[in-house]
Amino acid sequence: MTSWDGLLVVCSGASWDGMASPPKEFALRLARVSPVLFVDPPRSFVSVRRQGQGPVSLARGVQLLDDRLARLTPVVQPGIDRMVLARVTEHSIKRQLRRAVRELGGAVDAVIVANQRDLLGACDERRRIVLATDDFVAGAELMGVRRSVIEAQQRRQARTADLVVCVTPQIADTWNALGARTVVLPNGCDAERFAGVDDVPYASDVTLPAPVVGFVGHISERIDITLLQAVAATGVSLLLVGPRQPVDGLDALLARPNVQWIDQRPLATMPSYLRWIDVGVTPYADNEFNRGSFPLKTLEYLAAGRRVVATGLPATHSLATPLVTIADTPDDFAAAVARELARPLTNDEMQERQAFAARHSWEARANELQDLLSKDPSR
Repeated sequence: MTSWDGLLVVCSGASWDGMASPPKEFALRLARVSPVLFVDPPRSFVSVRRQGQGPVSLARGVQLLDDRLARLTPVVQPGIDRMVLARVTEHSIKRQLRRAVRELGGAVDAVIVANQRDLLGACDERRRIVLATDDFVAGAELMGVRRSVIEAQQRRQARTADLVVCVTPQIADTWNALGARTVVLPNGCDAERFAGVDDVPYASDVTLPAPVVGFVGHISERIDITLLQAVAATGVSLLLVGPRQPVDGLDALLARPNVQWIDQRPLATMPSYLRWIDVGVTPYADNEFNRGSFPLKTLEYLAAGRRVVATGLPATHSLATPLVTIADTPDDFAAAVARELARPLTNDEMQERQAFAARHSWEARANELQDLLSKDPSR
C-alpha cells in the first residue's frame, strides 16, 4: 500500500485534462520520488451536474491517477470569481484540500500554488511555495480581472510564502519588490516525448502540402497575428494546432487556402502534428505580460529537432543559442522563416537541437525543484 507521507500538493491554474502546463509537468516528475496531489482549478456545481458525472473518488472529487499521484477537482458554488464570493471560494477549496489529504492519509511536506488563490497554509504543510509561471498582474486584463485584485492577491501570497519560484528574472523582480524570497527556475520541455517525432505516423487530419510552418499552442491576444499573416502571405503552408480565442485578423488568416487550423488535441498526439512541421514559430506579441513569460513551445520545437523562429522575448534571448532565429517585425519574421525553409536540414543539426532541449528537460527542472524543497524553509 502506498504511503502518502511527505505529500506534495500542487495547486494548478490549468486543468489536468488541458494542454501541457508547468504544474502538470512538475507533478508528473515529482511523483516519481514523492507522493503528489494535483489540484485542478475549481469547477461549479452547475457544470458538474450538467456533465452528469464526476471523477471516481476516494473523497468527493479525488481521483487516483497512479500509485503516487492523485488528482483533486474542487467543486464550488457558481460565480467563483466574483469579488463577493472569492474568499468564500478559497475557504471551500481549502476545506476540500484538507479532506482529500485526510483521505490519502499522509502528512504534507509542501503546498505549491501556481495560481492567484490564497491556498498556502491550507494543509499544515512544512513548506509554502508559489510557482510564478507568468506575470499575473500584467496579465490581469487578459484574464478579465481587475489589476488591483491580482496585486492584492499577490501581496497576500508574498507575505505567506517561504519561497517564490519564478520562470523568468522579470517575474522575480516583481515578487522581490513585495519582499518575497525568490529563485529563478525556467520552464522546461518534455524532451523524451518529442525526441521520437520522426518515428510516429503523420497526423491524418492535416491536409497541407509540404513544407509546413507550424504553431502549436493557444491562439489568443498574446500572439501577434500580423507575424502569422506575413508568413502565410508568402504562400507557404501554415498549420495552427490548439484552442483559439477571438483575435483581430484571425478569421481572415484562417480563410487563406494555405492555412489550416486544428483545435486542441490530446497531448499524446502532439508528436504526430510536429511530424508535419519543418519550422516551428513562436510569434508572441511584445507586451508587458509576454515579456515575463517563458513559452513552452520554443523548447518543444527544438526537442523535436525542428528549426525555430521566435520573437525576441527576454526568455528567448536567455536561451543564448543560435538554434533559435529571432525576428520581431512581420517582414523580418516571414523572411527568417523563408531562410530556414530554404536551408537543407541535416541529422547533425537535428541532434544538436534535441541535445540542447534535453539540457532543459522537465526532468532536470524537477530535480532542481526537488532540491529546493529539501532545504530548510527558514534559510
